[in-house]
Amino acid sequence: MTNRLQAKGVIAVLVLSLVARVGLARLFFEYFTHDPAMIDNLSALSQYALLFSLCFWLMRDAGVGMGNILGCNPDLKIGCHAFVFAVLLLAFAYGENFLEAYIVAQSSPVIAYKYWHFHASHYVLELSSVSYLILVVTQFMVAPLVEEFVFRGLLQRAWTVRYGLRKSILFVALAFTSLHFAGHYYVSTFIFSVVLSLLYIKFRSLWVNVGVHAIFNALAFAMEFNVGFHWERPITHLAGMKFWIPEMIMLLVSLPILVIFVRRNWWRLHGCASSRLCFGLSAMKGGRPPAILR
Repeated sequence: MTNRLQAKGVIAVLVLSLVARVGLARLFFEYFTHDPAMIDNLSALSQYALLFSLCFWLMRDAGVGMGNILGCNPDLKIGCHAFVFAVLLLAFAYGENFLEAYIVAQSSPVIAYKYWHFHASHYVLELSSVSYLILVVTQFMVAPLVEEFVFRGLLQRAWTVRYGLRKSILFVALAFTSLHFAGHYYVSTFIFSVVLSLLYIKFRSLWVNVGVHAIFNALAFAMEFNVGFHWERPITHLAGMKFWIPEMIMLLVSLPILVIFVRRNWWRLHGCASSRLCFGLSAMKGGRPPAILR
């Protein structure tokens, strides 16, 4: 099988879907003027549907099978690792945000408060049942599946052929972080992408990525809107170290574990003599690319 999957085609489709989302948001505004959440969720769901459809067509046109992208079927081991890494990455995200907000708050608590969208009282999510259902389907099911399919399954695959495994992981992380630029969590998003790329190679399965991504989104949603953790604090607490104890512990626990995982698996990529063969871009049987990391 000759791999003809081109990263520029995937990038073009990704940009097109973002433009389409803006246009769809304006279209939905005419029908849901008083429900901005419905507008945002419907436009996001439509964007992911368009992105998946066009990228699936690119994949088939390039002669790459879906089994090659998905890899091994999910099992208990993959599920347990997905949960553990989702918790670690979320803990690191909270810890990284604490560090940034605390440093900025030493000079200007107001800037830190507004930039990272902290709020003094509990934020109530006022959604209709239909809008809430669309949000859950989009953020916890569709977004993890489509984003992992596009970034890890297609982009990483295409860039690996041209640049090798290490550079492809970094390029994918930059692209993934750029897509999530509105969240203002650039470091944790970049690390999130690098870890997921390494997990994809290590477990030979896209399902572990989808699991991590979905669990991460679900836990982050619950912590913010149900528990009120991290974001619910008065502006006077931002510059005080004693108000960040939980986030400090999260950072001190998650950071060493993630550093060890990335360092150990990053250097093992050097043992892969052929990026094309090792990443399973040719002559794969049963949708199971050969193991690189153990």
